[in-house]
Amino acid sequence: LVWASPALAQTGTITGRVVDSTTQQPLPGATIRLNGTERGASTREDGSFTLTAVPTGQQQLRVSRIGYAAQLSPITVSPGGNTLPPVRLRQLAATLAPVVAVGYGTVRREATTASVSSVNTSEARVGVQPNVNNLIEGRAAGVQVTSNSGDPGANSQVRIRGGTSITSSDDPLYVIDGIPLLNNATVTPGPGSDGNTAPLNRSPLNTINPEDIADITILKDAAATAIYGSRAANGVILITTKRGVAGASSSEYDGYYAAATQARKYDLLSGDQYRSFVAGQATLGNLPASASSALGSANTDWQSAVDRTANIQNHNVAFSGGSQTTQYRASVNYFDNPAIVQGNYLTRIAGRLNGSTRLLGDKLGLNVNLNPSQERDRYLVAENTGGFLGGTLLNTLVFNPTYPVSSNTSTTGYYEQGPGAQNNRNPVALASNLQDRATVSRILGNAQAQYQFLPALSGTVNVGVDQSSGARNSFYPNSNPLGAETGGLAQNGQLNATTQTINTYLTYDKQFNTGFL
Repeated sequence: LVWASPALAQTGTITGRVVDSTTQQPLPGATIRLNGTERGASTREDGSFTLTAVPTGQQQLRVSRIGYAAQLSPITVSPGGNTLPPVRLRQLAATLAPVVAVGYGTVRREATTASVSSVNTSEARVGVQPNVNNLIEGRAAGVQVTSNSGDPGANSQVRIRGGTSITSSDDPLYVIDGIPLLNNATVTPGPGSDGNTAPLNRSPLNTINPEDIADITILKDAAATAIYGSRAANGVILITTKRGVAGASSSEYDGYYAAATQARKYDLLSGDQYRSFVAGQATLGNLPASASSALGSANTDWQSAVDRTANIQNHNVAFSGGSQTTQYRASVNYFDNPAIVQGNYLTRIAGRLNGSTRLLGDKLGLNVNLNPSQERDRYLVAENTGGFLGGTLLNTLVFNPTYPVSSNTSTTGYYEQGPGAQNNRNPVALASNLQDRATVSRILGNAQAQYQFLPALSGTVNVGVDQSSGARNSFYPNSNPLGAETGGLAQNGQLNATTQTINTYLTYDKQFNTGFL
């Protein structure tokens, strides 16, 4: 032992650098380990490393990094400093097994015991898709998506394996980049005191650009409640947005123009046919002889007078890039969707910024997601009242086709028969004269920190905020029959909502060799 002590004390220091074999770029976060021992180190931002107290003589260093083929590098270590030639790692093209997100992690598809569906967003983004609900419709077994209205961006009824509640909501829980949306409705204020029922809520997912979505996973059974609690009783829809990848900066543009028209019209009487019918009924004695004198001389197709060709446009610009440790992606979206009925539209302006970085030798990961947006709506008045207030669409069917659209003697420029029943309102005037507009601004964002305490143990903190503010302005002039019933009306309403969430959890991920096949 006395003679061996000086030999064991002979150690050296190894320095070197790890680079990509193709691009020659440094590879931070690579692991260097003295083969057969637990002695090791990690590369710095510039790909360099230092390994101390290495026994002298012939040694082998094992250099590895995720996504690259591991490599053994021999070196003869002498006392003092030793420099290893640059280690060039080759990118590894591996076949990845399909995985699905299940709350706080991912599992192989064949290993999950829960009922899970995934939506291929690349295939779903075809045609005009205002929000995520349109991407899901008809693409996931056991998930029913029913449109509640023909309004642009109208909310949809989403039911996962049918309804489960008698008194509470049957809506699923939406989770975007790990942050649950606790408010499934937009913050559009109500209609006030005019008695007009508010239009159905717009979808809360209108503020998310479908082009920013990377994947959608739907958790359909009770296993989801083990993760999110009772909020997940109706199922969970997990939405993950696109992120930047390492490499050269890139930009992309995606856009389209589309046109929508009414596919079919109701077969109604023209003005001439209606006058002929009234004259015939008066001849038979079913109507008084003076009935024909109350008719006008026009031939108005009220459906054509109200409808239009809706020119829809969508524009999306995105930028992405980054290094091996820091990546980013930013996008801006403009979406304009007028309805085929005059006076009804949806416009959205949305931005998104996603960023991530690795620090402290790849042990600390930081992620930031920010989604500011603004949605502008104009509603058709009285369209959600079952016809009792005589909305635009009802009057296109019942208003007299012998009356003209406009009138020189009217204060509004539109012909009106006068105040009274719901079938006495000019539908073009209802769509044009009555104003009901809303603006909803929303900021949805979260910051996540993940620290790798041990090779198999990590901790995560996820903090999110969802802040919305809505304003609604409506004006019913006294010159319009519907406005005249209230003596003319102007209203303004505002509504704000803020939810804050914080999730903290530990993840232990280790594979054990049980000896079984």
